[in-house]
Amino acid sequence: MFVYNTADGSLVASYSTPAVEQTFINDVTITPDGAAYFTDSFRPVLFKISDMAGGEAESWLDFTGTVLEYGEGFNLNGIAASPDGRYLLVIHSGNGNLYRIDTETQEVSQVDTGGADLTAGDGILLIGNTLHVTRNQFGEIVPVTMSEDFSTGTAGAAVTDPSLIFPTTIAQAGDSLLVVNSQFNNRGGTPELPFTVSRLPLN
Repeated sequence: MFVYNTADGSLVASYSTPAVEQTFINDVTITPDGAAYFTDSFRPVLFKISDMAGGEAESWLDFTGTVLEYGEGFNLNGIAASPDGRYLLVIHSGNGNLYRIDTETQEVSQVDTGGADLTAGDGILLIGNTLHVTRNQFGEIVPVTMSEDFSTGTAGAAVTDPSLIFPTTIAQAGDSLLVVNSQFNNRGGTPELPFTVSRLPLN
């Protein structure tokens, strides 16, 4: 993981994780206190960086033995923090489950989404009380209205667009959503050039 100065592009610090046979550092969120949390799609560990010293990232939470189970293929992917930094929300790409992590107690619980299908969940973005979940291989974004304590959520109608090509990362820009078209489905083949970012209205 790397930290860059956005003013001049210079490298501020870099971080590594313990050596392991299979790893995929995937997504990151930053809480109000400046801490950064990273998911690993193959290793059941949530990593944390809380300073600019560089070195090895903290193995902050091991999911072994919790309700959040890892299996074959991709596991945790997108991550988002509540506005006050009390909770982290993470999406499990393989089983479509959404989980809440308490940053004070490290308690992990599954969010009750009423059986909503969020498989292939990738990047997630929390705006107000709505969590926008990008489902990469399905080419859509599912809005999930969250409860005040983020323990439950109700999925709304999926949003799609002809421009979406295996969308992954998602961000807000004013009254729009910016969605990266990764074209991961074209790995080993011929991607459509140029690569693009889709701008969708934020409803």
